[in-house]
Amino acid sequence: MPNQNLTAGQTGQGVRASQAGQTNQASQDVRNAVLNRVRTVYVIRRVLNLLGFKLGWLVVLLFAFGWLVSVVNVLRNFLNTAKDFNGAYGFVTSAFLNADLVVQAISVGIVAVGVFLVLDLYKTFTILRNSSRSRTV
Repeated sequence: MPNQNLTAGQTGQGVRASQAGQTNQASQDVRNAVLNRVRTVYVIRRVLNLLGFKLGWLVVLLFAFGWLVSVVNVLRNFLNTAKDFNGAYGFVTSAFLNADLVVQAISVGIVAVGVFLVLDLYKTFTILRNSSRSRTV
């Protein structure tokens, strides 16, 4: 049986404690929402890192190239006709100029992304080399 001897002040304290619990829960919910947004931004930045982005494009372009071109036959023909630098250069230019426009665009994209990746890797290794030298001095 509930205690009938409670004063008005004691009942009010119970209500205030209940409201404080709700306020703490609301602030915890806001805190969790903010932390989830921070985690989301962190993950997006990590995933969309430029190096990873370029590697992803390279993989997509290479897959598309392999899907549109019989790479095995091209390599076989290349090895049969390219006995020296002039033969190799002639084969590559002839194969590129006689390919479909889509294959040409994909080829240019592969070369461009490859160049940008090499430049990024060069910059990264230069930075790492310089930072390791500055720590040892």
